[in-house]
Amino acid sequence: MNIAIAQMQSVAGAFDETRTRMLSFAQRAKDEGAGLVLFPAHVLTGGCAVDEADQEGFVADLIQTLQSFAEEVPVACAIPIAGTVGGMPLFDVALVRDGAVHPLRMEAEFESFKRGLFGASDEDDDSAAVSFEMDGMRIAVAFTFGELDALCSAGHVYDLVVYASTYGFCHDNPSTQLAAALTESRFIFDAERMGAWLAAVGPLGVYDTQVFPGSSFVLAPWGELAAEAPSFEEALVSCTIDPAAEGPLPRPLAPDVPDRLLTLMSALIEGLSGFCRAEGIRDAALVMDGSLVSSLVATLACDALGPMNVHAIVGGAATPELHAAALELATRLHLDATELPAGSSPDDAEVARARLVRTSGALPLINLDKTGAALEMRMGVLEAGGLAPIGDVYRSDVVALARLRNTISPVIPTASMRAWKVPPVEGMNARYITAASQLEFVDYVLSGRIEWGRSYTQIVEEDRGGELAERILELLRIRRTSRLAAPRVLIVSSQSLMEFPQPYGMRWHDRVREDGGQDWEQLGSYLQSLAGQHGPQTSAAMQRELRDSLSYLRDLAMSGELFGGLGLQNPSGKDPSHRQRPGDGGDAWPFGGLFSDN
Repeated sequence: MNIAIAQMQSVAGAFDETRTRMLSFAQRAKDEGAGLVLFPAHVLTGGCAVDEADQEGFVADLIQTLQSFAEEVPVACAIPIAGTVGGMPLFDVALVRDGAVHPLRMEAEFESFKRGLFGASDEDDDSAAVSFEMDGMRIAVAFTFGELDALCSAGHVYDLVVYASTYGFCHDNPSTQLAAALTESRFIFDAERMGAWLAAVGPLGVYDTQVFPGSSFVLAPWGELAAEAPSFEEALVSCTIDPAAEGPLPRPLAPDVPDRLLTLMSALIEGLSGFCRAEGIRDAALVMDGSLVSSLVATLACDALGPMNVHAIVGGAATPELHAAALELATRLHLDATELPAGSSPDDAEVARARLVRTSGALPLINLDKTGAALEMRMGVLEAGGLAPIGDVYRSDVVALARLRNTISPVIPTASMRAWKVPPVEGMNARYITAASQLEFVDYVLSGRIEWGRSYTQIVEEDRGGELAERILELLRIRRTSRLAAPRVLIVSSQSLMEFPQPYGMRWHDRVREDGGQDWEQLGSYLQSLAGQHGPQTSAAMQRELRDSLSYLRDLAMSGELFGGLGLQNPSGKDPSHRQRPGDGGDAWPFGGLFSDN
């Protein structure tokens, strides 16, 4: 069977516009001989549909769109759709075939329910899975890494597995980058374990503030790359699927060597342009003060929107040298710049930018990176309501991105390239000599806490930890009030700082525990006393069971696996883009999991 992957951009909920473009992709696929067209998740509904109060109208318009699409489309299509159940997204696949629309998950669950009514339920029955048959092939659809894990555990059950990715681009997780980082991801191993062809369909563009890279691909059951689509570009990819083939492929493709920084830069550019396109915004307004962060934001804005659509207020620089550097960069980028008088303060620049936004309707861009948002005091609330394009990027990566951008085209002046600083942490200069090594350590500690959900004790007791790491974590805690007016950020990591659970009004906070085992022994004694209240004295065997259970709980808690891998998965339940913190296979964090696949 010939399949085609329609890697296309869309605006969530723009049903008429998207339907027309989907028909165009389907017709092209039909002309190339495809019998099944796979569309990406989010293409119609976005990551998490709409509020519960609007579900009825939203679903009615979605059904009407799918029905009209089914009447005109010349080839069978699999279209992921999302709804909201209990405030959380639920993904299904609409199989459009022979003029009819079949919601696969809904139909499978209804069939399973009917069998249960008549006493014919079977615990081993997998009919509730999102799957279908076509041309003698059994096809399953997975939306998450967890669903892929379940299919891997099932063994060789399906001929083709479609992975309709719902994870946005995370520069710290290669598996979210699909074909762009295939050699470092989980998917080759997945295809081999399932013994099935694996077609990964990547969404493209921006949904909410989450960036999706495209990078769709098809793998043979033995792990060879049969077809791939580029990153951050629309494409139609065709591939022939033969369940009887045993390999090797006559002309396999060589997976690309991943370039982390270049891919991150492309994600930020695509993210900014896609956000503005989805919101119907053409122009952006920003402050240029000569700092490295502001220089990179201005450069990315021009790359994403074009210099004619970028309007800058030049002012608020810390030194005359940086003021001159800001003017030089504005000239090199050919953007629309308004210079404030020499010696103007950062507040003057923010007020001028606010005035520009009010009169022009431009999107305010905020000069803020992840390190600064975590540890530094913000200068006020004038920045509220804007978008921080690099607000989910640590400062060490900001420095590296600026160097990469100047390698491509040397636009950022030398003075601005030096205009970055390490957040002040007591004792830093005594341990690390260079500013680069200091910044690397700061970002290392922050990422361990924010992305990987590691405890105070885990971070501080490492060889690279100590009191210095403890001071950084304490600074992260006390700076949370400065993030009350934090702007939106383009999400390009497994957890942004704004998703990091730090409840306001919580006086308690964790600390480094010199003897963590003592706390667990006290808990064990307490549980044993509870057990004794409900019956005779606990036996020695029961006490051993309690001690073993507590030991497992402690190991799980220390590894982060107690709450599902990398920590609590979306604890607030308000994530608009189905953002789980994805892990590769069974490993919960970069140092390995506690248990094997068995």
